Amino acid sequence: MKNELDIIKKLWGENFAHFCRSVFPTVLEKEGLLLSLIEDSFAPSKFLYEDLKKNNCLDKFQTFIYSFLGKEHHRKRIKYTPEELFDKAGYILYKCETNKEVQAFKKFYEKKEELCTFLDPNRIRTHTIFFAVKKNVDEIKRENFIKPERQDEYGTSVISLQFSKGEQSILSIKNRYNHAVLNPDATFSNDLEKIHEGLTRSFEQYYGIKLSLGKYGFEIPGYAIGNDGKFYKYNYEIHNTYFCTDNIIIKNGKVYKLDKSRYEVLDYFVLDKIEKNLTHFMPNITTIGDTVVNDFVNIKKIDIKKDENKNRIFTFITNDDKEFYLVVNKYNQIIEYANDLVTQVDDNYLYYNSYIKKLSLNNLKTAKDSFLCLNNSIKEINVPNLVSIDRYFLYYNNSLKFVDFPSLIKAGEGFFRYNTSIVRGKFSKLENLGDNSFQYNENLNLGYFPVLKYRGRETLNEQEKENKNEFTLTDNYFESSRYKSIYDFIK
Repeated sequence: MKNELDIIKKLWGENFAHFCRSVFPTVLEKEGLLLSLIEDSFAPSKFLYEDLKKNNCLDKFQTFIYSFLGKEHHRKRIKYTPEELFDKAGYILYKCETNKEVQAFKKFYEKKEELCTFLDPNRIRTHTIFFAVKKNVDEIKRENFIKPERQDEYGTSVISLQFSKGEQSILSIKNRYNHAVLNPDATFSNDLEKIHEGLTRSFEQYYGIKLSLGKYGFEIPGYAIGNDGKFYKYNYEIHNTYFCTDNIIIKNGKVYKLDKSRYEVLDYFVLDKIEKNLTHFMPNITTIGDTVVNDFVNIKKIDIKKDENKNRIFTFITNDDKEFYLVVNKYNQIIEYANDLVTQVDDNYLYYNSYIKKLSLNNLKTAKDSFLCLNNSIKEINVPNLVSIDRYFLYYNNSLKFVDFPSLIKAGEGFFRYNTSIVRGKFSKLENLGDNSFQYNENLNLGYFPVLKYRGRETLNEQEKENKNEFTLTDNYFESSRYKSIYDFIK
């Protein structure tokens, strides 16, 4: 028993080993049994215990492990087809045979919430794809769900069921909100039985789709299953590609383990420490369009050190001896980025980024579409020279409460569209504010727009209702001698 627990401790950490000893005493009496059960279903990760505990999954994990012991899976014949069972659940089920048929369902998705599936013509070759649409879908409106949740009525009103092709399939049930919610590719915990009892067996019986037994009905938020049947902790899912901790990428179920001596998977990028560049692709694995990679050119040296919080700081030194840096946490998520060499950013700059808390681009002047579009964690942004920004800037952000854009003159469509958290903002030079900007914010009660000349449709809605084109904040509100910056004021 001791040797087995020592191995578990080495692979999954001390806390996890203690947990196993306390809840699996009988299983541990048979040497090697518990280790084999865990190894068959979970990739080594020192984060597993903390994630199980954080997500209240410890009891479910215990039940999951015991489910493999002497359990015969129920194999009764199902008399209903998947279509008939979905009908009972209030859905119409469609099976897609071609990419053209897949594209027909794009009409159900809001702009910026379309599934990655619609951009991947090869998905139909690697997966068997179904869409299930609620019979009353026309009555379920996106504007009635300002704060989306994965399992709410809108999120589950149109779902895509995607089964990887192979002897045993991996299922992903994709949410209508897509990346606007957490873990959108595990709707209903990827458990068909949560939609209607009998669906798992029905798909096997009528479509020959056999799911990997034992994995469904158990979910840890932020974990994906590879074709090897194991759960892997991931940071991002993009275009059916999972960017995991421990230098692992999963593409269409296939698990790729990158050479740690050369590569670092940071967010959804790959840092090549030999070529000294940041890429958004590995050959034959994935391509992700994010233009921040253009910042990482002409690098002659990369310095890596730890700060007092054990985060790692990557300092990039250019050929002309200029520096910029990024900071990653223990999960290899980028939490801070500072680069004074950047003056312009192109479309989709940090588009998918979810974890940056502080961004400093002090010399940035212009930004194109979808800059930080999906970020919902940033607390501080410093862009003092930003003059113009195109569409969908921080489109879904709900983490910023105080903002100051001292040089901004033009903001395009969807500027902070879904933000409801900003209560104070200073826009000293803003003249043009695009459609749907601050569309759902009813909390921006102290804003400063002294030279605003044009407001698009559905902007600053609460103030519009009150017939206020501008709402005033004294010029020195953020410039009091007590505070050096807006962020000093926040503190």
